[in-house]
Amino acid sequence: MRRLSVAALVFLAALNPLFAGETGSISGVIKDSQGGVLPGASVKVSGPQLPAGREATTTRNGVYLFPRLLPGVYRVEATLQGLGTAAREIQVSVDNDAQVDLILNPTVTETVEVVAEAADGAEAVRKAGETAPDLALMDVTMPGMSGIAAIEQLRQASPRTRVLVLTVHGDADASAALQAGASGYVTKDMEGPEILNAIRAVSRGRTFVAHLPRVGRSQSAGAGDAAAKRLSERERQVLELVARGHTNREVAERLALSVKTVETYRARLSDKLGLRSRAELVRFAAETGLLVLPRTPPPQPGS
Repeated sequence: MRRLSVAALVFLAALNPLFAGETGSISGVIKDSQGGVLPGASVKVSGPQLPAGREATTTRNGVYLFPRLLPGVYRVEATLQGLGTAAREIQVSVDNDAQVDLILNPTVTETVEVVAEAADGAEAVRKAGETAPDLALMDVTMPGMSGIAAIEQLRQASPRTRVLVLTVHGDADASAALQAGASGYVTKDMEGPEILNAIRAVSRGRTFVAHLPRVGRSQSAGAGDAAAKRLSERERQVLELVARGHTNREVAERLALSVKTVETYRARLSDKLGLRSRAELVRFAAETGLLVLPRTPPPQPGS
């Protein structure tokens, strides 16, 4: 067996930074536009020091890691089928873990067909009953019937239709709209891609309430705040995901728990909050701010 002397080892270390341990790393979390972690996403890092690139797949917690990278500038790119691609450049230095979290937004591949339009609430209810659309985009202020009453009657006329409220009224009517049966509440000052995210989320069975400081307050909201403070961090996470429309299995995958454990957390939530139905959970989560999404920051140059 060939042996290397101490002098030879020192010489090799001087020539090869990898051998000498003069490296850094890149790690991070890949999430979707609603803050959920994305297991199974493909992540690639490349740069002048690594022209062929190196690939990894995120864990069930959405985490990836590229260890032992030579100092320099690298490009990190993440992708997942149906959720597009996101990329960012980062400087790696010796003995430093560069943190790069990326958010994947859905790729617009769906076809949206407008099957009916209505001028007031009564007409919206009638046409929904006739056409049974997947999604109804409504305001809370309409001629004649109030938007809240229209949501309730529309859900009765077409139970399969999910309602997304798009309004200029801020958070004043959000709680009432969600209680009436709406699955989403967004304001008209949102950017186009954010509204598309809301449409996409609601049509897929999720609940979407975006960048409202706190949705409309009911008389019991103060008690709700006190109850929310008694929840553990994990209970709050489970409540938020359930209220957004995720199944127990989906919650388990996102939080790296077993389905049985999620069921136990849901039972605890019911006992602590006295809430049994998903509609009650949605209203509670909305009133206590758990469904509020932060406004997506504008993209930075070069990102």
